[in-house]
This record gives sequence, C-alpha cells and structure tokens, in this order.
Amino acid sequence: MGNSFTMKENTVDELRHEIKMISTEPDYFHLKSIINSHRAHFKKEYPNRQINSLYFDTESQSCRWEHLAGIPNRWKLRLRWYGQNIKPKDGFIIECKFKKNIGGGKIRQHLNDEEIILQDRPWRKIINNLYHSSNKQIKPFMAIVNKPICLISYTREYFVSSCNKVRLTIDRDIKFFSQSNRIKPNISFTEPATDKIIIEWKAKISNSEILKTYIAEFPLRTTAFSKYISGTNYE
Repeated sequence: MGNSFTMKENTVDELRHEIKMISTEPDYFHLKSIINSHRAHFKKEYPNRQINSLYFDTESQSCRWEHLAGIPNRWKLRLRWYGQNIKPKDGFIIECKFKKNIGGGKIRQHLNDEEIILQDRPWRKIINNLYHSSNKQIKPFMAIVNKPICLISYTREYFVSSCNKVRLTIDRDIKFFSQSNRIKPNISFTEPATDKIIIEWKAKISNSEILKTYIAEFPLRTTAFSKYISGTNYE
C-alpha cells in the first residue's frame, strides 16, 4: 500500500528527519534541566497545548503492518485538532503523514468545525463527511484508509534551537482511546495510562549534520517509537 500513490513534491512539507527518544515521568524535571543547559540554547517556541490525533487504517490495518515490517516508503492518515474541546475553535486538520526512506513529511488540509462534527455522530456519517470535505490530494487516501482505530491525546511542549534549525518537542500525559467496534467516537473511556515521555528531534534533511551533533550530546538513546502502533496494542 505504501507505494499506491505518487506525491507531488510541491504539495508537501520539505522532507525532514524525525528522531525519537523515550523517557518516563519521574525523569521529567531532569530532562528539562538538560534541555535548558544544552549547547543548542533551546528556547520555548510555542505555549504548551493538548494535541488530539485520530488515526485511521484499512480494514486489514495495512498502515500498522507496513510500519511493523519496516517498509521504507509508507504513510498513515489522521485527523488532528488542538485543545480539550471536541469542537475546536481553530477547526480540524486532516493529515497524510508519510515516510520516504530516512525522511518524512505531511500533506495537510484544514477543515472548519462546521464541516466535521464528532460529538454523538455515528462513524458512518463522520467518515462520509470527511471524504466529501477532503481535497484532491487527501481524497485518494481517505477512500481506502477510513476505519477509525485509535484516538490519542497528549500534552506537547515546543522548543527550537537558537539557530532555528532544530526543533525539539516533549510529549507527556499520553492517553489512548480505542475506537474498535464503536458505532460512535469514543472520547471518554481511556486505556491504561502510560508514564512514557516522548522526546522528538526534528530538522530538515539539509540540516542533518547539526541535528546529529545536538543529539550526540543528549544522554538518551534514539529509538523507533510510534504512538499509533502503541495505540493499536489495545485493539
């Protein structure tokens, strides 16, 4: 499935590296101390905010299996919004997030909250509205990846290096809401909590050398991690 569509370069973000590290809540303040004293001179980029990502897959969960198999060119589809309100004032974003070998990028489309309503609506109607609201870049993906799998919410902190070439984020308070066998969205019943903290480094491919230098001076190992794959463990 990963090679089913050709993505035009001018419809997506510039490819970038995304490198992850994992820690746990007891180490949070120690991590903040390391970030504050890092030679990159990280500064706060945005206020903290809650991110909500609703992931879709095929009936056979092709996106999940391609990730687990390590397919180098793959993608996944999600609906994202910010804040605690199920009707966000800034609307929704539907994203196709893809990986091309060592790099990754996104195709994004903003949807207003009048186009998409999640509260107390059956999935059948929500999926239909999403499909008909999608633009010509997103619609082919939505046509085959339209089974709701998992809603994941978390709090994100944003940092950027003083040279503005490397971003670092911290994700905490991660919650999983399984959508398996649900007629309507499950936004109330969470799966068992995790104390994981996800640190993610992001930089354009053209800035990979400075990214490597900064990561080498951080006292955690890099690792492969996917919130979506973790969420499917509750299916």
